[in-house]
Amino acid sequence: MGYGNTYSRKAGQQTKEEISEKDSLVSCLCNNSGYNREDLENVELEAKINLSYPSRKTDILLTFGEDLGFPEPYSVDRILPNSEARHSCYAFIDRKNRLQYAFTKIERDGKVKIKIKEKTKQIDKEGIILLRKAEKRLEDLSAMEVNKHIAKIARQSKLPLEYIGSFSKQSKEAFVFNPTSGRIFVVATNFCSIQSNPHYLFQLEVEYYGQINGFSSVRGVDEELARLVRGVVNNFPEGYSGNSSALTKFDWLVRNVR
Repeated sequence: MGYGNTYSRKAGQQTKEEISEKDSLVSCLCNNSGYNREDLENVELEAKINLSYPSRKTDILLTFGEDLGFPEPYSVDRILPNSEARHSCYAFIDRKNRLQYAFTKIERDGKVKIKIKEKTKQIDKEGIILLRKAEKRLEDLSAMEVNKHIAKIARQSKLPLEYIGSFSKQSKEAFVFNPTSGRIFVVATNFCSIQSNPHYLFQLEVEYYGQINGFSSVRGVDEELARLVRGVVNNFPEGYSGNSSALTKFDWLVRNVR
């Protein structure tokens, strides 16, 4: 999960002045009670929607998530500024020259981290594909620490490790809140491009963020996420269309550089 610092994980982490400046209901609730990840600690649960659109201007594309209509009782709580990051992907190569995802090095705002994900499990919820995978992050790494971690992974693996390629990802995130279940979701508009390559990826990602402490729900997280995604798809602005997809950024990159 890439947005863990947006709200207070534990109660009382922010001052009243900080909360009032943000003017956010979820910030207030989290500061009073904190939030938890239910049974998804260190696990990413998300849905991807491949988008078709009438314009290719990225400054318009990134506002897509803000323009969506969300089903009752969801509402947008916070919208983060546009961001851009460089993703460098590595993979293991098996004896048949097939690629197995290893990890991604992410560079953003002068900071570097490594994101390691285990094999993805696909969950089909009445036509909505959910992707669930364990995730580990190594944050705020120096150049030497990055090389040290890459070398360690390469030496410990039974398969050769290779750098596959990189892409630029422009993103804009909106945080959506359900006041009945206390769950928070991130709706991210992503535009990915490869240097000197005509191919691009325009996706909407809806990801589970957490549940504010003290709330409960009769529905599991996966069921609620699927219902939210279905409601989002049914409320696209005129001229836009999209379909539930299992296409990851790594698979998209491999498809266009190999």
